[in-house]
Amino acid sequence: MTNQRLIRFGLNGIAGFLSFAMLGYGLYSAMGTDIRFNPVPSILYYALPICCLPVFFLGFIWRKAVILQAILAIAYLVVCAALSWRQCSSLGYCTSVAHVVLLNLETRPVLTFFVVAIASSAAMILRNGSSGRAGTR
Repeated sequence: MTNQRLIRFGLNGIAGFLSFAMLGYGLYSAMGTDIRFNPVPSILYYALPICCLPVFFLGFIWRKAVILQAILAIAYLVVCAALSWRQCSSLGYCTSVAHVVLLNLETRPVLTFFVVAIASSAAMILRNGSSGRAGTR
């Protein structure tokens, strides 16, 4: 096994494990989320992490699914920021939208989602890079 294949295997392992963790986080969030106040962002708050693992597996069949993984990560950041903005604006302690987005970018679920997208993208780049040099040594 070459170093490139080992790195790709490790990246896929990290992305798979974290995708499974995001699925668990989404299911856990679904049990405790009240969707009466903000139904659309609240549903997206737990539906996007649940979609993380199926999109990861879809990446093995359709290589461009990692782009969908990145779109889901950005959408999750936007949803978390929107829910945080609603809370801090109702309580009156918001400073700016950029500050709320940056605070949400530092949370574990959002960071985990972005790590999944980055690791999947890096594994896809290594896979595509190795297929072009298959005949050379």
